[in-house]
This record gives sequence, structure tokens and C-alpha cells, in this order.
Amino acid sequence: MTISAKQRRQIKVDDVSYLWWVTEDLEEFVGTPALSVCSSDRRLLVRYGLLQPNDLRYVVVLGPRFQGLPDSPGPWRRFRCPQFGSPVTVTPKEVARLIRWCTDAAGRAVAVDYRGVVLPDQGQRLNLPT
Repeated sequence: MTISAKQRRQIKVDDVSYLWWVTEDLEEFVGTPALSVCSSDRRLLVRYGLLQPNDLRYVVVLGPRFQGLPDSPGPWRRFRCPQFGSPVTVTPKEVARLIRWCTDAAGRAVAVDYRGVVLPDQGQRLNLPT
């Protein structure tokens, strides 16, 4: 399956091509704007809700590649994250920042549930960059 490039922007980060777009989310952050990013090989696919509260903010990982973690056999992993963009504007600079955070091999992200609550045994890993 391919992802249409129609109404999506391209960005190249560290010699890898990505598509990104902002739409109203109909699945995870229902009725709010969400930023989606997909690598050209479709291994990195993430969705980030732009209107999330600071204390529960997370990114939804839909593809198998994320930070330094082993490839996931299934979708819909969620990880606490810093803020990217704003509710009204998303710039290519912020998209590149999200991509670099998602591909950082240091693996500092903490798994959360669908409400943004840290999963058991994850609290000690919380070390978010600002």
C-alpha cells in the first residue's frame, strides 16, 4: 500500500525523505488537528495531536520504527513526547524536530496508554527533552 502525496508536503531530514500533513484526526485525537509524518519506506509513521495538554502529551507510533526500540510487530504504540509545533501553525522546522526526536537512537521515550498515562514500569525512564 502506498501513501498518496496529494495535499502532503515533502521534507528531507538526514538524507531521508518524508511526507507530512496536518488534518483533522478521526481516530486518536478525534476532531482536533493532528500532524502525521511518514518516511519514504513507510517504516516511520507517527501521528501527533496538536491540541494535547502538556501533562499528557504523546505521539502515536503507527509504523514499526521508533527511536532505538526494536521493530514493533503491531501498530498503535504511544510515547510521551515534548511539544512540536503549535495548535495554529506547523513549520517544516518543527516537523524536522519531530522526525529527529522519533529517530533518536537514545530511546528516552516513555510508553503511555491511550489517555497519556505512563504505563507501569515506565516512570523511571521519563527523561523528556524540552
